[in-house]
Amino acid sequence: MSLFFFMDTRPGAAAAVIVANRNPERIKLLFLEGCYAKTREGLLSLYRGYNRPFGIFFAPMVVFWMEVFYKKRLDSISPANLAPDIDMPVLIIHGEKDQNFPLNNAWRLRDSFPAGRAELFVARDTDHSSSSLKPEYPGAIQAFVDRHLPQP
Repeated sequence: MSLFFFMDTRPGAAAAVIVANRNPERIKLLFLEGCYAKTREGLLSLYRGYNRPFGIFFAPMVVFWMEVFYKKRLDSISPANLAPDIDMPVLIIHGEKDQNFPLNNAWRLRDSFPAGRAELFVARDTDHSSSSLKPEYPGAIQAFVDRHLPQP
């Protein structure tokens, strides 16, 4: 069975990278919205963004215990580390003013995929969750699909 495409947003986008890395034969196109590049940095940034005191004082402990749980392999599930082995068309969608995962995450992630396989759509003047509200959003997705899927 083949999936037409796989899309997930925000922290779930990192899960989509894991799925694409483990099941490349089942996915034709990969869409990632608001994704971080490195798991540890992404989690700390996410916690700080939602609750600054928690992010400063408690998030490092949460991430420490995640490192223990993952046996010091948390970095092994970082999207930027998995991306080089994902050879399929990828569209990364990111808000220009995303404070949870700043825009440099999107550039770093794009540059981690094999050369020419990942494209980046930056939604101007948007934050972490509002890229899809931009009028250019549907057109960017349609143009990407048209470029990478053969038409009958």
